[in-house]
Amino acid sequence: MSNALDILLADHDRSVSPGMVVTHNGKFVDWVWPLTYETPVKNERRMSLASIVIRTYNEERYLEALLQAIANQKGLDTEVIVVDSGSTDRTCAIASKHACRIVNIAKSEFSFGRSLNRGCAAAKGDYLVFISGHCV
Repeated sequence: MSNALDILLADHDRSVSPGMVVTHNGKFVDWVWPLTYETPVKNERRMSLASIVIRTYNEERYLEALLQAIANQKGLDTEVIVVDSGSTDRTCAIASKHACRIVNIAKSEFSFGRSLNRGCAAAKGDYLVFISGHCV
């Protein structure tokens, strides 16, 4: 079984539409939403930055494989933001090893929406990718 995580983004030279897809082994995982719709200067090419927001709580079992799959992506510049809600296992240590930005949220404050909002606030990318820590 492959641990490939395919992030499909449209090139800035093509038409960019919201709702691009993230797949894992050919199956739908989540949607990707562009933060901006910039028109590049003719002949100027820059790689888009995808901010990958991962919600975690005790995801030690799966997080290493997920982060390795993200690191193996070709042609995509990424930053990874882990929004952790009080993990008691090695989740944060694994995230740190992979140079993820860790945003903590108290377990009492956790909701899916609030955790994603915290991750989005920390994001610097042109695109947002949402995924849960156990999706590999």
